[in-house]
Amino acid sequence: MNPLPPPVTKLTLEQEFQVATLLGDIEKASSEQTLEICQTLLKHNFLLKNTLNNLIHAWHESDAAGTDLPA
Repeated sequence: MNPLPPPVTKLTLEQEFQVATLLGDIEKASSEQTLEICQTLLKHNFLLKNTLNNLIHAWHESDAAGTDLPA
């Protein structure tokens, strides 16, 4: 099995632009809108964490069994 690639720790130029645009929009948002944005962001972060944990768990089980995950 191929080793896992290193984690990506930098945004692409397009993502940096999107972040700057969204931060500008957040600065203009009302308190209620800002709270909704934070709640949604927290939910998406936990969903991403759960997805990554599932992938890592499946990879670990596959590695222990000596078989590759399906492509």
